[in-house]
Amino acid sequence: MPRATSSLQEDGVIMEGPWRRVGGSSAPSWALEPKTERARADGAVAHVLGGAAVGAAPHVAYGAMCEELSRAGFRVVATPYALTFEHLRCAEDVLAARQRAIQEMGWAQDAPVVGVGHSNGSLLHLLAATRGGEYAANALVSFNNLVVSEAVPGGIPENLPTEVPSAARQLTAAIADAAAAAAAPSTQQIAADVFAGIAATAGVGAMVAAQFARDVTAQLPLAAAELERGTRDFTPSPEESRALIREGYRVPATLLVRYTDDSIDQTPEMESLLLDAMPPETCLVQRIDLEGNHASACGPASLPYDSDAGAAVFTPIDAIGMAASKLAAGDAQRTAREVISFLERSVIQ
Repeated sequence: MPRATSSLQEDGVIMEGPWRRVGGSSAPSWALEPKTERARADGAVAHVLGGAAVGAAPHVAYGAMCEELSRAGFRVVATPYALTFEHLRCAEDVLAARQRAIQEMGWAQDAPVVGVGHSNGSLLHLLAATRGGEYAANALVSFNNLVVSEAVPGGIPENLPTEVPSAARQLTAAIADAAAAAAAPSTQQIAADVFAGIAATAGVGAMVAAQFARDVTAQLPLAAAELERGTRDFTPSPEESRALIREGYRVPATLLVRYTDDSIDQTPEMESLLLDAMPPETCLVQRIDLEGNHASACGPASLPYDSDAGAAVFTPIDAIGMAASKLAAGDAQRTAREVISFLERSVIQ
């Protein structure tokens, strides 16, 4: 199959397949235009935020989700963020990055914006809405905001090395142990399928997959540096975040998505909070339960970036990659279709 290319620079604009990097090198987003014939008349923008760690490369880890949104006519902004304990600051940063992306792309400043978040990305959309972020709707998948002692069994090690690289390695080990402890076998399998699809270049190409790995791992020293400064819990704490959301979240329509095999999901708790806090006559809150697990929202795009069919010879490795990619993307595509159906039915006519 044709191989995807790595990031290319065209007339000073950095492209990665159909994606355009905007917002500068220090705080970039990735923007995706729908095909002209599919673009929504209202110019609606879907802002995609991924979960912790993989949120560093949302246009890759959530390629299938972004692809379905684009096919439905949404302009897509996928904003990376680094692993951090400072959730409120991160929410403000991704909100500012969204505005920069919309402005740089020349999209209408008053176009409706919908948030699509997974896991920690859901929390960031909730917090951003309390900090002045305007949303027509939010679709929040696998909401999760555990305290550190629950997110990382045993908590963060107290005696981390003072050198940031060594601390990053120890932090990586702690996170890996937490993931292994929290993930059901099916979660581990779907995660393996997701990254097998990426690594096999079925969706994004080997060079882009390598960049994805670099993006994910490069953030660990930043989190380790926070630990070196004495950070041991999230800011705000989960309890404080819930108080902010209760007082300040008033988005007109919110979809909550829970997977049936997700041991760390906290969607029911957030559903209760929102139903209790928001007036039902002006704010719709809806929840759906889907088969899947915490990794089911992740999956690579189904189509290779490079459209030049003569670029490479189709090999057995490509066939395996395509099969893995389709398997990994299936749950994400189904989730995206539920999200799009909610948006079209409830918010954006």
